Amino acid sequence: MGFFFSLGSLFESDKVETKDQILYLEPSGVIVDKAITRNDPFEEFEVFEGSTNQIELEGFLKIIKSAGKDDDLKAIYLNVDGLSAYYTSALKIADALYEARESGKEIIAFTSGLGTTGYLMASQATEIILEKNTYEPVLPFGFNRVRMYQKDFFENIKVNMVVYAAGDYKSGPEGYTRNDMSDTDRLAWLDFVTPIWEKYKSKMRLGEALNQEKFSISEIITLCLSRKMMVTIMKPLSLLVLLTS
Repeated sequence: MGFFFSLGSLFESDKVETKDQILYLEPSGVIVDKAITRNDPFEEFEVFEGSTNQIELEGFLKIIKSAGKDDDLKAIYLNVDGLSAYYTSALKIADALYEARESGKEIIAFTSGLGTTGYLMASQATEIILEKNTYEPVLPFGFNRVRMYQKDFFENIKVNMVVYAAGDYKSGPEGYTRNDMSDTDRLAWLDFVTPIWEKYKSKMRLGEALNQEKFSISEIITLCLSRKMMVTIMKPLSLLVLLTS
């Protein structure tokens, strides 16, 4: 058994030998619905930072789903650390991993630390490999939104901000006219994010429930402490954690 290809090679050829092989995925970039091509004359020069690598969602899902249906393929290995995805994109990737797992495919996730979207995707794996000397947390904290409120700032520099708006839920310019979040903006954000968070929790629990026979919370924490790892683990977590040497 061996590793046989990375993400890029799958797009280069339609025919790949998969007998007794492991699909090795180490994507680095952001998941997008459609990649945007920029004609930047300076992008080729190393002195200028390159644009963020874009990975189209449908292509990535096609790879996982095809691997899940391939009876010759032994397992799927996914490094989730370099993969950035929006809330709903991460849900679709988690669904594809779950379907591959339900078809009998071994799913191995590697990480040095997990946030919310990474935890969601990794929770669908049959095994998680956690980097031994990591200082990153395993912390599915939920969703947040950061916004600057600058009303006092503009008053101090003698700038009078005038906003014309009619009706409720006009929160766009509140950063200039308020020092905190309005009740209507808070309500709109919660109405948007709560259904998504409920889906996340449901999907996480489903993935974790299939691994409850592996390790308990206390066993994982004891294992991490014995290896002198600074890892924060929040309930519920009952996944198999393997530590790299």
